[in-house]
Amino acid sequence: MDEVIAELADLYRLAADASVDEFPRAVIHRLGRWIDFDGAVFGFGEAEARSLHIGTAIVHQRDTSILADYAPLSQEDPVTAAFLRRPARPIVVDARTMYAPVEHEAVRDFARRHELRHLLLFGDAETREGPLRWVVLYRSRDRAFDTGTSERLWGVWQHISCSLDLNRAEALRRANPRRDGTHLALVDARGTLEAVDPEFRSILRLEWPQFDSSRLPTPVLRAMERGSPFEGHAVEVEFRPLGTRVVCRARGRGPSAALSPREQVVASRFAAGRSHKEIAAELGVSPHTVRSQLAQVYRKLGVSDKAMLAQRLRRE
Repeated sequence: MDEVIAELADLYRLAADASVDEFPRAVIHRLGRWIDFDGAVFGFGEAEARSLHIGTAIVHQRDTSILADYAPLSQEDPVTAAFLRRPARPIVVDARTMYAPVEHEAVRDFARRHELRHLLLFGDAETREGPLRWVVLYRSRDRAFDTGTSERLWGVWQHISCSLDLNRAEALRRANPRRDGTHLALVDARGTLEAVDPEFRSILRLEWPQFDSSRLPTPVLRAMERGSPFEGHAVEVEFRPLGTRVVCRARGRGPSAALSPREQVVASRFAAGRSHKEIAAELGVSPHTVRSQLAQVYRKLGVSDKAMLAQRLRRE
């Protein structure tokens, strides 16, 4: 027991120090100390209809072509279908039995080609806060993963999931050591938000009031793909590569950038005609708090009524 506790403590220490690309490899290495397997994929992606879209993945002791070969088969794989139903425990698979039916011939050939005799699969449920994350362990020889091994993966995964969150949060903290007034997000190549500063979404809502997504707005994603900053009416976003990920640095534009993200949200809602009570209900605060924030907004922007506020925000 003491050895396991020491290993888990080491996992968290590594999460705080390792890069976002190094850490999943280190996780697979440590899993090998607790579970016997001869290949693995540590993946990040999204559920799309009945298929799994792999955004980024670490392939361990298998040819990297396994990812491209699997992509067109995802929708017909019964194992993926079972995983997308969010199982409470890891999925144990005997590939020879699972893929025996004739309708699974393509997946059966894929498993044979990549020596996937037995599989053990588990991961996070997908949330609005980030991507789906999972690990699948392989054995090429005819020795099944037993119940004890499955339970071990379940227990360890809880720590892996928490340490992944820590690793991404530390990456953002290191990317903005001076706290220069910008708000950051860590995204993959498809714009999926893997970690965000608390106010990052609030900044984006200055440009897109209804924004509440786990992916960047399309105009921001297109700018990131071009390698140029996004400059909107109320928001600007800059990008910096961080391994296979990208750090997005967002700030408000113009004089209203002096407002806090919450003040900017209150100002934009009030200028658009929302009442104190409506804004308070939306933000989960009291109407008195909204009035106080609006007073600060008026002082910072040098305006004295709603009409002047709306004009100022339109001009910016």
